[in-house]
Amino acid sequence: MKSVCLLFAFSLIFISCQPEKPDGYILEGVIEGEPYDDYIFLGLNGGVAQDSVKVENNRFYFSGEPLDMPISGWLHLRPRANIQFVYLENSHIKVKSKHRQKVENDTPINILEIVEIEGSETAKLQKDVREFFKENSEKENFNTMLFTKLKELFANNPQHPYCSDVLRSESVKPTLSYDQLVELLEMLDTAYIESGNMQLISKSLMSKRNFRYGTPFPDFSLRNEDDLAISKADIEGKITLVDFWASWCKPCREKHPEMIELYEKYNENDFEIISISIDKDKDQWMKAIQKDKIVWQNALDEEASLYDEMGMVVIPFQFLLNKHGDILKVQPTLQDVEKYLASN
Repeated sequence: MKSVCLLFAFSLIFISCQPEKPDGYILEGVIEGEPYDDYIFLGLNGGVAQDSVKVENNRFYFSGEPLDMPISGWLHLRPRANIQFVYLENSHIKVKSKHRQKVENDTPINILEIVEIEGSETAKLQKDVREFFKENSEKENFNTMLFTKLKELFANNPQHPYCSDVLRSESVKPTLSYDQLVELLEMLDTAYIESGNMQLISKSLMSKRNFRYGTPFPDFSLRNEDDLAISKADIEGKITLVDFWASWCKPCREKHPEMIELYEKYNENDFEIISISIDKDKDQWMKAIQKDKIVWQNALDEEASLYDEMGMVVIPFQFLLNKHGDILKVQPTLQDVEKYLASN
């Protein structure tokens, strides 16, 4: 009898020591790096800021009502600041992050970097996919491997919003074919895909279907820096890299030095570049051309009509065309372009 009582008492102690599963979500974080004692903001589903708390002793804490399913959220510090995405779910999520401040155009910008996430099943899925890319992206059969990997992910998580985010990501879309993307989409329960995501996926599929390998690049008529008309006819007869960008797009402009090297090396060998900007401010566009020393052809798609027609949702975005104006590759790396030029 005594042993039974001891066992019962031990069971009570064990049960009482188990961590209680939160009724809703808890997002707890620590911010290391440069000191920060201002507010941190939390948004949900890409919308406006939903909540904010004061960072105290390098720590912050958010909590919310129970969620029907995981949802995409984002964190940022006092603007100007970058955004870091994090999925919220009914668990106690612990975020380790770093803060630093940089200055652009005499304006300080708070940079938050998420280093590690614990207590989130979605974060485990994200980490697994990141590690898969890191280990396999350079392999020759990566297309087949990625398709197989995502089929397994989608089959096990047909209602998870992370799957729809993966489907529209710029690391996946250029790698998989239109038919593969459609097959993956059909594996998901589309009732659980956020409407904005569904629109982006549909737009991307339209682009993939209409502007894939071997299809003609669409005719266009745009204006260059001198307000002269420039069209598809002006780039035919040369292998051409069509580069969609904007003056405010930092990743776009970071590619310019390498593009200049490529242009100088191969321009005399029937190679051309045309940069098509979706800037709304013509003066900013022209200043960026001068500052970055872009010497190839430039055109302004001020209303983003060509950009929208082709179903693009991000920049930088590039197409490599053959001498007839047909698409050779969508979103080639500059290494892809040089490899093609060197072999032709």
